Amino acid sequence: TCAEPVLQSFLQGVNGTIFAYGQTSAGKTFTMIGDPTFNFRTRGIAPRVVSNLFRSIQQMPGVACTVRVSYLEIYNDVLYDLLGDPEAPRPQMLEGPSGSVEMKNIAMPVVNTEQ
Repeated sequence: TCAEPVLQSFLQGVNGTIFAYGQTSAGKTFTMIGDPTFNFRTRGIAPRVVSNLFRSIQQMPGVACTVRVSYLEIYNDVLYDLLGDPEAPRPQMLEGPSGSVEMKNIAMPVVNTEQ
């Protein structure tokens, strides 16, 4: 898939991002998440990448990994943390000292399985 190079780079220590961009009702959520009935065959990009990530980790004996996940939406130039507390401060996207993108006020829970 289009996300495979991002996953392979991530497994080598490079940060990765996958964007779905388009007008309202263009199918971004379906592309990223898939069928809302969680039909395995119609999974979106995100569940497929997560599945491949954990499969890849299992094939790396002796390597300790901590996997954290964040899930953000940008709508009308406003960031929304889809995993965070709705009452928490609004997420912020900042430029770091070296020109990197840094996120503030986002939930990043540790996950141990693809579920």
